[in-house]
Amino acid sequence: MADLTKEIPKPLLKFHNYTLLEIAIARAYSFGIDEFIINAHYHYEKIVTEISKYSSLKIHLSIEKEKILGTAGGIKKGIHGIIQKAETFLVLNPDSIFF
Repeated sequence: MADLTKEIPKPLLKFHNYTLLEIAIARAYSFGIDEFIINAHYHYEKIVTEISKYSSLKIHLSIEKEKILGTAGGIKKGIHGIIQKAETFLVLNPDSIFF
C-alpha cells in the first residue's frame, strides 16, 4: 500500500468512487449510529477536510500528533471523556470494507 498512501491516509483511498472512510460511516449510519469518534495520525489534516462534509453528524476527532498509539491506545485516547464506562460502542477500521 505504500505507493497508494504516500500522499493520503488509507481511509481516504477510493473504492468505486467512495473513500473507505465514507463507506465505513455510511455503514455505521445504516445501523442507526450518528455519533462518531475518528482517530487519525498520518496526513490527519486530510481526514479533517474529509469529515467537514458530514456537518449533520456528530464527529469527534482524536489526533495522534506525537506518536502512533496502536489500535488499543488510539481507542482509549479517542473515547476518553466521550464514552462513559457502561456505554457500548462499535469499533470500525476503514482499512476494511463492510457490506
